Amino acid sequence: MTAQISDHVIYADHTYQVIGVKGSWLPQPQDYGLTPTMMSTACYRGYYCDYTVRDNALLLTHLVVRTPDDNAPPIEGVTPIVGKRRKLDNTEFPPTDIRGMYESYGAEGRFINYDGAIYANLKIETHFSGGLLIAGDFIRSMYVHMGFQKPTSFETVIELLFEDGKLTDAIDHSKKMAERRAEMLKPRPRIGFDDEQMPTKQVEEWIEWTFSLDYDV
Repeated sequence: MTAQISDHVIYADHTYQVIGVKGSWLPQPQDYGLTPTMMSTACYRGYYCDYTVRDNALLLTHLVVRTPDDNAPPIEGVTPIVGKRRKLDNTEFPPTDIRGMYESYGAEGRFINYDGAIYANLKIETHFSGGLLIAGDFIRSMYVHMGFQKPTSFETVIELLFEDGKLTDAIDHSKKMAERRAEMLKPRPRIGFDDEQMPTKQVEEWIEWTFSLDYDV
């Protein structure tokens, strides 16, 4: 298993990872006739998005998706650019302009190599109602090689609340997450080897939790 590629939100001129979602009507590829399939072990759901908060409105501005039949029709007038996986010997590259886009995402922790379609420069107004938990300033020592990273793994954690796609409030939870992190990192009594054997059901529940974007702050 691998840590998953997250969605991103551009808010107040900063780019944040989306680490929690609570609500309804957040756009998905299926809304546009696309059927995503696994892109890589780092993207089991087969897509990731960028959103931008502009004039207090939440817009879908970027979508990368892989479909089983490579069917990627235009979305609201935007024709996708289709990329190709890079070979191990680097003899096959995407077009230069796309590679530059890949590499800029790679700097943000996203994969450079993939098969899929890039919908860039979208301006789709959403009707999302609920909350997005967004985060920045990732703490490398807190990295978990599974699912999506959790709020305590970031220095900056903000909850954005929306009603019908309009921003209604922004709540900074950074201090609360720092307190939780400090509690988590307190020394614990060492347990015996036999006690460390985690039951299969418990492992499965943990994996499910890491892949979930539900949140409680």
